Amino acid sequence: MYGGVNRLIHEQSLYLRQHARNPVDWYPWGEEAFDRARSEDKPILVSVGYSACHWCHVMEAESFEDARVAAFQNAQFVSIKVDREERPDVDRVYMEACQILTGSGGWPLNVFLLPDGRPFFAGTYFPKEARYGRLGWLELLKRIHALYQEHREEVISDAAQLTEMLRRESAVVGAEAVLGDEVLKRFVQVLGPRFDQEHGGLGRAPKFPNVPILETMLWCGVAFEDAEALRRVRQALSAMAEGGLFDHLGGGFHRYSVDQAWAVPHFEKMLYDNGLLLRLYAEITRIAPSVRDHRIIEATASYLQREMTGEEGLFYAAQDADSDGEEGRFFVWEPTTVEAVLGEDSAFLCDAFGVSQEGNFEGGRSVLSCRKDLAALQAVWGGELHELQERIERGRRLLWQAREQRPKPLRDEKRITAWNALAIQGLARSGFVLQQASWCAQAERAARVYLEAFQKDGYLHRLAYDAPEGLQWKTLGFLDDYAFLALAWMDLYTATGDALWISAAKDLCAAMKRRFLNQDGALQYNDTSAEALIVSPQSALDEAVPSALGAAALAFLRSALWTGEPADLEVADAILRSHALAIQRGPSAFSSLLRVHLHRLQSPRMVVAVFPAASSDAEMAAVRATLASVLTASDLCLLFRDGQAPSEIPAHLWKDRPSRDGRCTFYLCDTAQCFAPTHQVSELALQPVSR
Repeated sequence: MYGGVNRLIHEQSLYLRQHARNPVDWYPWGEEAFDRARSEDKPILVSVGYSACHWCHVMEAESFEDARVAAFQNAQFVSIKVDREERPDVDRVYMEACQILTGSGGWPLNVFLLPDGRPFFAGTYFPKEARYGRLGWLELLKRIHALYQEHREEVISDAAQLTEMLRRESAVVGAEAVLGDEVLKRFVQVLGPRFDQEHGGLGRAPKFPNVPILETMLWCGVAFEDAEALRRVRQALSAMAEGGLFDHLGGGFHRYSVDQAWAVPHFEKMLYDNGLLLRLYAEITRIAPSVRDHRIIEATASYLQREMTGEEGLFYAAQDADSDGEEGRFFVWEPTTVEAVLGEDSAFLCDAFGVSQEGNFEGGRSVLSCRKDLAALQAVWGGELHELQERIERGRRLLWQAREQRPKPLRDEKRITAWNALAIQGLARSGFVLQQASWCAQAERAARVYLEAFQKDGYLHRLAYDAPEGLQWKTLGFLDDYAFLALAWMDLYTATGDALWISAAKDLCAAMKRRFLNQDGALQYNDTSAEALIVSPQSALDEAVPSALGAAALAFLRSALWTGEPADLEVADAILRSHALAIQRGPSAFSSLLRVHLHRLQSPRMVVAVFPAASSDAEMAAVRATLASVLTASDLCLLFRDGQAPSEIPAHLWKDRPSRDGRCTFYLCDTAQCFAPTHQVSELALQPVSR
């Protein structure tokens, strides 16, 4: 400690700097902390969180800002603060340890290590004084200190056993196997009872979007013509869009709902949720167009542009749940505050937005919702439907303008490559499906920043921060940074037709193989040249975002369509084979890999549209727009005029493929076969997997 601040004052992470004035003598993750622990023979506390984490803030205020707690912690431990978004590899390893020890996890994550990094005790939030059935933090520190001093051999033995369990968990389980379509049907059957038939979504409170599961459920519903699976997805998306998870004034989705009915969210907003949900709502809109879903997509895209975009075009990481030190204060309303803004129309708008005297949040305040449709409102208030919609939109606009005068939640302005890639995917996919060029342009603007950096360095960084000289890049990229961005560039190619993006995606897939294939021939999560941790972290399991391995497998699968190279296909197949036994045992944990498996059964498709040489740009644009209704998020398409294929296009995609009969001609191929040329877009529709 020096001058009232600790070492974190020099860090760029907002989360770390939030702890820079704690009396705790925090270190950032690095050798300096481990060297001190070894030289002084002290256990290490690694405390992991992120800037938008409410309970991280609570524990900081209760314990890490307390001088008495800090004095003991500083004397007996070496304390390390980690931003999980900066170092997802560190978080993954020690979160797995916490889950093994306690059966659950979450943030803040607090793990106690030997000086060599092996963990021996872990937990999440601890109050300062014992309550909620949890030991008080200072008392826990005293017990850990005593255990380390008086029972060292037992601690070392426990750490060795736990580390061995982590090594087994991080390894690929079992021998290679081949999956069939029965595992996909079992995925649907196993998850079916977990869906909430009344309120939609998975499980009880708290409720998360669970996009990877919903996405795979959607594709299984389409593939097997399973109406019930599709109904579950539609119900979940409707409930999220109508309840408090969605911000009905400013657009965008909060992190999760604290109740079963999706009424009250935990108010933080994460970039990755909004990118993933954009893509999922776009896909359900492609299958079953909906005016409401279109509005949700439009509002979310606008939110990203208005609130979450830096000057260079990249997207910020998150917005906090708290403002003025109070959770949700920015977002909630009372009838009196609505009346102050809307006057005589307030009673109608309170009904439309679910604002009541009793409220559904603390202190009699309400989180806005839009559960009543226009017909229900008309039955009470009368008027024409279009007039009611106009009143709602006017009220929405006025309430938003009034809310803009409130103190805003803190925004974490670091740019995370993987999360930006998900936002690019969401904007590119929704822009293509709904033919909104501005969303595609927004996605392209961000994508070009990463393309320029990749072409300059030959690799990706995980993070970018603002600096006087421009963006400052930090930390070697992880597998999800590469895989998500490769898919984002492929989505941009489909949306824009610019071969630059598919060519860049091919190069990024090649870089993935160079930088992440280890000596065993498997893709690992960390760059092979990066710092080695006590174990290599797992990346096959889905979390809030799709698994890195699932995304990588899908990227190689789609790349093989373009390159025609068996090597890309083999990487995807090897990932599926090596995890097949684990997938068979617990399919719901591997939804992203199952999505790849499903696409492997159906095969991602390459649609080549060849136009007569005299065709106009408008004619080609019209065909591209029509293709948006039949191309899935895993397909690719190529459009060109006779004899005018761009130089970047591999010969196998255009050779001996002329237009026929003076009309645009479609050539459809997948990774195993080609089909007869056709002039009809309808013949390109995805066919279901045979039952």
